[in-house]
Formats: sequence, structure tokens, C-alpha cells
Amino acid sequence: MSQSGKMLEEIVESVQKVIELISEISSASHEQSQGVGDINAVMAQLDEITRSNMVMVGDVAVVGQSMCEQAVELNQAMAFLRFMEQ
Repeated sequence: MSQSGKMLEEIVESVQKVIELISEISSASHEQSQGVGDINAVMAQLDEITRSNMVMVGDVAVVGQSMCEQAVELNQAMAFLRFMEQ
């Protein structure tokens, strides 16, 4: 085989290796893109859960305050009943 034929074979082999590497890079980039998309979806879910928890904490605080007020009223009613029994 001639010198130029041998060089052409080496060039073709090198080009094939480059094509394989580009394909691997493309595949890895696609996988990374999917991973980032998955992470974004999870972060959006966490954000929604956090917001929901904040609303529930606010609701619990309101209920707790109401229960405290009712406990005070109940104590006053019980004190009045004790006074009336005497």
C-alpha cells in the first residue's frame, strides 16, 4: 500500500474516533440536560410543599390562638360556676 493510502486510512480512523467522541459528548450532554430537568422538577415540588407548609403553619397558629381564647373563656366560666356554688 502506498504512503498516501496509509495516511488516508489513518485520517479516516481519526475522523471515526472524533465522530465517536462527539457522539459520546452529545449523549452525555443529553443525559445532563435530563438530569437538570429532573432537578428543576423536584425543586418546584419542594417549593410547592414549602409554600403549603407555610399556609398550614399559619392555619395552626390561628387555631392555636383561638384555642387559647376559648381556654380563657372556659376558665372564666368555671370560675363563675364555682362562685355560684358557694
